[in-house]
Amino acid sequence: MAEESIIHPGPYNLSLLNKQHVHVSEFVWSGENRLLRARRARDSRSDKLISTVPNPIIPLLQTAGLYYVACVKDVSLNHGLISALVERWRPETHTFHLPVGECTITLQDVALQLGLRIDGRSVTGVTTHDDWRALAYELLGKTPNESDMKGSRLKMSWLNENFSNVGDFVQDMTSLTRYTRAYILRLFGGLMFPDSSGSLVSLRYLPLLRNFSYSWGSAVLAHLYKSLCSATDVEKKELTGCNLLVQLWAYDRIRGIGMEEDALVIVPNQPLGARWKKEITCPSYPLQWYRRKLDTLRESEFVWQLYPEHVLGLLPPQCVQDRALWKVVVPLLNMEV
Repeated sequence: MAEESIIHPGPYNLSLLNKQHVHVSEFVWSGENRLLRARRARDSRSDKLISTVPNPIIPLLQTAGLYYVACVKDVSLNHGLISALVERWRPETHTFHLPVGECTITLQDVALQLGLRIDGRSVTGVTTHDDWRALAYELLGKTPNESDMKGSRLKMSWLNENFSNVGDFVQDMTSLTRYTRAYILRLFGGLMFPDSSGSLVSLRYLPLLRNFSYSWGSAVLAHLYKSLCSATDVEKKELTGCNLLVQLWAYDRIRGIGMEEDALVIVPNQPLGARWKKEITCPSYPLQWYRRKLDTLRESEFVWQLYPEHVLGLLPPQCVQDRALWKVVVPLLNMEV
């Protein structure tokens, strides 16, 4: 009688992929179907009062390099797609391992999809403070109650309640700057740096908003890489960081999971991520569907060269001004990351 064949799911050589023993892919073979919760705090830009970027703060957001990311809409997250991609993310290499090769989300993707600067001062500094509530008063002009704080993190609901109407802050530049800082904090908690709470935003970034100008794009990518690495642990149930960027990247890179190439109209003078709106939806399938799609991915279904020159010409200058840095190999910094 022939000896029973045993299929080995791999990897065969663990000298590089040395975290396989805790990697979620190790457990998929035995039936693990973990569906990650892609977390983000409620982004109050979707409220009726703030459905678009308030005109008075646009110049300040432009100075901070954050105006274009504010144009990216609050779209629904595809948890099955994101979970399947995390199963193929390797923390040892910071790449997705696909049948067609290794690939990753790059500084170029951050710049073109979100419109964030990838050059500038590093997003780093002191992560502790003697009195976070006093810091909030200094830079926001209002003091949260102790019940509105959790350590160094502030409830997004407090920001929504106290900074809902820009018309209350247009009397002078000091007031308008405070409103802009609150608006940026909501961007951080709702899109760029969401944490596992789903309702809080860290105030450790607030001191950096005294001067505004930083390399927020590289900080977003650093935070996302760390979050992806953490989420590969089978015990983890959530993905934090800019998970929307993972989804936008996949929709554009992998044919057959997003919209047809000519179905989305590029909005002139806005980043590519601004094409997506709540009313534009892609079909959503279970985790197993996306897993099979990635397992059987063919070379013709992955777009390696995504951004042709005629597309770049439609984007804001800020999206392409750092193009000399798209292929550099550098440390990515975000506070302690």
